[in-house]
Amino acid sequence: MSDQKSLVVLVIGASTGIGRATASLLAQKGHRVFATSRDASRIDLHGVEALSLDVFDEASIDRSVAHVIDRAGRLDALVYSAGFYVTGAVEESSLDDVLDQMHAYFFGAVRAARSVLPHMRANSFGRLTFMSSTAGTVAIPFHAAYSASKGALGRWAEALAYEVEPFNIRASYIEAGPIKTNAPNAMRATSQPLDDYESRRANAVSGFKTSINGGLPAERIATAIAHAIESPRPRVRYRVGAAGRIFPWVQALLGERLFRAVIRKSFQL
Repeated sequence: MSDQKSLVVLVIGASTGIGRATASLLAQKGHRVFATSRDASRIDLHGVEALSLDVFDEASIDRSVAHVIDRAGRLDALVYSAGFYVTGAVEESSLDDVLDQMHAYFFGAVRAARSVLPHMRANSFGRLTFMSSTAGTVAIPFHAAYSASKGALGRWAEALAYEVEPFNIRASYIEAGPIKTNAPNAMRATSQPLDDYESRRANAVSGFKTSINGGLPAERIATAIAHAIESPRPRVRYRVGAAGRIFPWVQALLGERLFRAVIRKSFQL
């Protein structure tokens, strides 16, 4: 941890779910927390300073980072937990659908990291934590763009960790299975639905929503994120919950054909 008694943390994507739980927990632990949403009025957490930020807009991210540094004098940690789901078959997904998904989960994280890293390098300290998913390792049918964005985020964070370690900056990502959030109600359907996929898509989306509604509480993930930020030697990857830890091993043990059969059955395909 830094020499300071508390850390200055920027949580991107904190109006609901994991980001909100993380911002609240870190503030309770005595850290100075700045939290963002596209609409700052959606953040009403005690001890948390709310900012408006659009992860699609590099200038918006830069303004928020500059604001934090101006107000607090430094920025010690970044938590990236923004995003939304795009659901539908690959053939039903326009390029804009896919790009929007990649911007939300991946390119936004890239923009945020590039914005904070010069300051962290100058201070010889930093913590970067990104919210990935088991879907980045085990692809979810009819959620191809989502799975791709999470897979890209994980591999990118692993490479980043090597690059920034000499500057006393640690990059980590969280890989968990289903997490109980409001995400199912914020799903966005692809823009070009096709009748041929309708019944299988409905089954897959229903299965995904069911898994989310029965998932881990967001507070469990917030605890893992807090550990990654506060630890003097955080891990690069945190697998949280039974699904997050077991699924990759099950995939390897069963082999491709049997594992794919399990996934088909799980999503009624």
